[in-house]
Amino acid sequence: MFQKAFSSALFDLPPEHVPSGCVSLLFFVSQELDSLYSQVIDFPDFWANHPVTSAWIEECNSTKVIQLPSEPNMYALLRSAIAIAGDIEILLRTALKIGSGILQPGVETLHAAASQFRPIRNHFAHLEDRLLKPTQLVKVSGKKTLPCGITYLNVSGAYHMVVSGNTIYFSDDGDCKETNISRDNFLKFLCSAKQLYEIATQFPRHFHPEFVEFTTFFPSPYVPLGSPSRSDIPNTRLTFSKKYT
Repeated sequence: MFQKAFSSALFDLPPEHVPSGCVSLLFFVSQELDSLYSQVIDFPDFWANHPVTSAWIEECNSTKVIQLPSEPNMYALLRSAIAIAGDIEILLRTALKIGSGILQPGVETLHAAASQFRPIRNHFAHLEDRLLKPTQLVKVSGKKTLPCGITYLNVSGAYHMVVSGNTIYFSDDGDCKETNISRDNFLKFLCSAKQLYEIATQFPRHFHPEFVEFTTFFPSPYVPLGSPSRSDIPNTRLTFSKKYT
């Protein structure tokens, strides 16, 4: 698990190299990364295989289109992953503000990767504002067709939040936004923790295993959440090779 290996390295760092206030934040980040990975390994190959059917919205229409994973466990899985990724971004942003010493480059890299999830995390966190505030609702002059199948024509006041393929499309701040919610994209984000880990382990006073990317231990072929055969899959959580840095 990343948390165990990273926290060991973190507390081994000479205290003058990392502000004390940042250490607890980054320990929490490592916990969140492991938690996120535990969600991502259960992601489906595709969240939705078809677009919205001919959703044509026009002329100051206040229509609200919401199409999310219909199975409760899949919706809960997606919401959890988005929330955790958003929390990681907040923690890293805070660490950058207070200063993270020699870990700064690694924190910056991980934060840059986490920032892609901030808009959709904030959307869910402030859903009432997104649904009701005129400044948040869609404003389109002319015609605009989204990849999820929605077409807007001279619209002011509409709202949408739609999962199509491996993308979530949503209206926010008067505009149409989207976020990649594929398993591969989340795993790529998790792997961006490598630089942070390698900086933290450059003072080997104790044994620190080598970083192994999250994708290395992902089950193949993928077995869906809830399948009886999942019990036959070996441990798919992040592990580390037994090498010294």
